[in-house]
Parts: sequence; structure tokens; C-alpha cells
Amino acid sequence: MPNRLKRQPTEKANPYQSQPLPIGRPVAVYYRQSTDAQIGNISTTLQTVDMVEHLIQYGWLREQILMIDMDAGVSGSKKIKERPGMSMLYDLIESAEIGLVAAQDVDRFFRDVTQIETNIFIDACRRNNVMVMTPRLIYDFAHPTQGKFFMQQFREESQRAA
Repeated sequence: MPNRLKRQPTEKANPYQSQPLPIGRPVAVYYRQSTDAQIGNISTTLQTVDMVEHLIQYGWLREQILMIDMDAGVSGSKKIKERPGMSMLYDLIESAEIGLVAAQDVDRFFRDVTQIETNIFIDACRRNNVMVMTPRLIYDFAHPTQGKFFMQQFREESQRAA
């Protein structure tokens, strides 16, 4: 009788705990200002310099952090493909090239009254296991038990911003 290999027991993730941050995967920082007049204000520093430092404190290396800053002066009410930075971010999510995207707040991503673009973004993140980090909350749309909660929270934040 052939000698069969035994499977090593694998540790299952606890569905009731937060999943670990994807420190080993690249992360994108999404920066957007609504108007040209806002560029360079305190919010710019919070969204760029401070967010990068925040990610480094969590364990990412500076070379793992991609800054997406092409949407300065672009409204968050525009569609994903109408914003160069958001379009690039969406493509990175769909190709699973990043494990997390960070922004200063949900309103940096969307001010979407219809929630159509918001839901397209959530679905892409969920399918590709990409987390979304803001200083207030880390959204894990693919979480086995809390994913729906995170989706609802993200939608509500986006709706409030609209």
C-alpha cells in the first residue's frame, strides 16, 4: 500500500475576530481634494504625510506604500472611471495588486448619492480581499461574519458625505 501523506492541520481564522492586516502586500493611499483652492491645506498633510506615517507605524515599509494623488481638485461625486486616481486605484484592487487602501475618510473615496459607484467599489474590494483603512475604522468587506456590517457602515459614511 502506498505511503500517504498526511495533511498538516491548518489553523482556521476565527470568524469572530478581526482578520490580520495584509502587511506583506502593498498598500495604496488615496488622496483627493474637491477643489483646487483646498490643495495644500491641512487636509492635504493629513491625507498624505500623516497617512503614510500611520501605515509605517502599523508595519508597512515605505516602499510598499503607493501614493495615488491624481484627483486633486476632482469631486467625489464623479464616477470611478471619471477620476484618474480612483480609476487607477480600482484597477489595482481588481488586479489584487494591493491588500489595503487607506484614506483620511470615506468621503475621500465617494460622495455618491446613488450609491452605485460606492457599491461597485465595495464589491471589488470584497472579491479581491482588499481592506479599506481610515483613521476611524478598518473596513473588511470580505470578513466572514462582519463583512455586511462593514459594507453598511461604508455606505452610510458615503451617503452622509453626499
